[in-house]
Amino acid sequence: MSRRPTDLSIMAVDMAEGFQGQKPVHVRPEPTRRQRKGFLLLPVAWVKALATMPPECHAVAYCLLHRRRHLHRGEHRIAVGNRALTKVGITWRTKPSAFRLLEAAGLIAVKARGERKSPYVTLHKLE
Repeated sequence: MSRRPTDLSIMAVDMAEGFQGQKPVHVRPEPTRRQRKGFLLLPVAWVKALATMPPECHAVAYCLLHRRRHLHRGEHRIAVGNRALTKVGITWRTKPSAFRLLEAAGLIAVKARGERKSPYVTLHKLE
């Protein structure tokens, strides 16, 4: 195969001439996954009750309130597995103590489903 030398000066384009008459375009960057998640509404009574609790209880409460949005109409209980709480930094060892504190404050009711099953959690409305 023989190579032919190419003269790049023939292919050169004057930038000012190429963009003449065009307006500058501002392209908005695509939102990241975290930005698309939105926000979470917290009942004022929950905020007051959580004020004196440790951070683990806050993380569990936020996870429960977030999962509440995905319930079907008429459903009241949420099955809370370890994987869902791991995403907010709660391990399987701290989950029972956080549930006990939230239950003692009257925010939730926990119903055990048996060994090696996720418990059902019912959220209470505080007025």
